[in-house]
Amino acid sequence: IEEDFITWKDRFWPAVCDFFGIESTGEDVSVRQYKLTEHEEVNHDRVYTGEVARLHSLKNQRPPFDAKNPFLAKIKVNRELHKSGERSCMHIEFDIEGSKMRYETG
Repeated sequence: IEEDFITWKDRFWPAVCDFFGIESTGEDVSVRQYKLTEHEEVNHDRVYTGEVARLHSLKNQRPPFDAKNPFLAKIKVNRELHKSGERSCMHIEFDIEGSKMRYETG
């Protein structure tokens, strides 16, 4: 997966620069280039929280569930299996009861 990401990443920025007609500096910049502003007085019912299909679809979940209508499952188990250096391997179990989904590996 990491090799696929690196291949994608190496092609991504040149494609973005070409699309927008800008020149790349060639530097691999990892510095934050944005400012975070917190807004205290916000109507939370009007905030987009990342639902793919429709607003509030994560609160009012309805089957069938798929990539565009994901099931918001609670995590039952989350534990570290092993860790070496900067890498780790986690065991995570989701509660899909009531979702009418079947588990498929991969």
